[in-house]
Amino acid sequence: MRRAFAFLLVLLLLPGAVQAEGFQSFLEVALASSQGEALEAAQAAREAALREQRASLLPNVGLSVPLEVQDEVRAHSEVEGVGSVDVHHRVSVMPGVGLSATQLLPTGGTLAGSLQGSFSYSDVGEVEPEAAASLLGYSLDPARSLSVSLGISLSQPLATGVFGAVRDQLRLREEEAALSSLSARNELVRAAAEDYFHLLVLAYRRHLAEERMKATVARAERIERESALGLWTRTALLQSRAEAEREKLAFEEAEAGYREFASYVQEAYGLTTLPEESELAPFPAPGLTVEEVVARSPEVRRASVAAGLERAGVVLVRRDVAPSIEVSLGASHSRSLDEDEYTTGLQGAASLSLRLADGGAAAGRIEAAEARARRAEAEWATVQAGVRMRAASLLGKIARYERQREVDAMLVEAARMELEVAERDLEAGRTTVHAVQEKKLALDGALLEAFQHTVDYNLAVLEVWSLAGYDLVDLVRSGFAGRGEARR
Repeated sequence: MRRAFAFLLVLLLLPGAVQAEGFQSFLEVALASSQGEALEAAQAAREAALREQRASLLPNVGLSVPLEVQDEVRAHSEVEGVGSVDVHHRVSVMPGVGLSATQLLPTGGTLAGSLQGSFSYSDVGEVEPEAAASLLGYSLDPARSLSVSLGISLSQPLATGVFGAVRDQLRLREEEAALSSLSARNELVRAAAEDYFHLLVLAYRRHLAEERMKATVARAERIERESALGLWTRTALLQSRAEAEREKLAFEEAEAGYREFASYVQEAYGLTTLPEESELAPFPAPGLTVEEVVARSPEVRRASVAAGLERAGVVLVRRDVAPSIEVSLGASHSRSLDEDEYTTGLQGAASLSLRLADGGAAAGRIEAAEARARRAEAEWATVQAGVRMRAASLLGKIARYERQREVDAMLVEAARMELEVAERDLEAGRTTVHAVQEKKLALDGALLEAFQHTVDYNLAVLEVWSLAGYDLVDLVRSGFAGRGEARR
């Protein structure tokens, strides 16, 4: 009894750094487990998606190396003035190389360019001279040529703000990815904390049940010995035996509950050593205000990001349905390597594309995008209100904890004193074994309730830090000493 009471006083007086150190060890194991690996994989996926988003503002360059082979066969049975002609066979090989590039312009248009080069070589095989001279397109001599073509095109939608919208989308996607990464890390920490503290509660319940069982069994054995001397009534003897058996069952139940959850924790986190219940102590209070939590909250910032993405989406939808102008220019040059011949060409084109009638589809797309933007703005305000309410509730709970600790200490002390009085009354024959056991159960209940209050307080502290956008991994690792700015 006194050991349990002293144990509670140690819990109430230990500094938060002791508890942070115990939980930090547990958290490091959790981060190295399969859950931590899943967290890293999700982070890698977000980084890959961001790289794809960034590419939309950078030049997109491609290289192609075509190789074309033609095998042409002509068969003739009779040619006037020449006579009988059999099979004429020509093989052409045309390797080449090509470059292409596209770039989004600050005007919202798209600039595209291409450069193509090729070499052509052809030869004739198995052709008689007389027959080859009379067939158009055939020559006994190899034919070689080089050709180069250059093209450039500009597609410009008649809409404003497109480049800025794309750039805003990229910036917001990066912020969204950072917030998602932070939320995932904090969610892992909070889930690990819930398992960690629940395991401590079960361990402490088992500890109380074990101490109570030992005391009850020892008392039953003493009454058994003394009843033979006529110092106890038959009723007291039976009650002591019954209470001893009941406490054995209670301990077995507490032991089973602890072992079951401990097995889960060991398997889920890969633990080899389970934490001890003596590690429990309150975390340092956050020292934040409600408005600070709301201003830094990742939930609020993510809602703001979602609203910004929807606003940018409206601009891009307007671009997709707006009229567009396309201008293209091209040049080509081809030169024979066997004869002094070349060909040069220039091409140009311009076009205007606009919707004449689409049954209201374009207007419907714009209205739908604007409606999504308005809904995102409304959800942003709703999220702010919800975070403000949660922050006020959590900070109020944390502020009341100091008073709750004082109340718990008084309740434990009162229950301990009642138990001592009941034990003296039992020795004097003024009360029953059952009544004493009820006092012991009341004391253990007060101890366990005080323990649970500290657990609830610690979880509330972690939730406030998370709600305010702080990295819980960094905070726990620093023992809540290095409280830097929330991640933005």
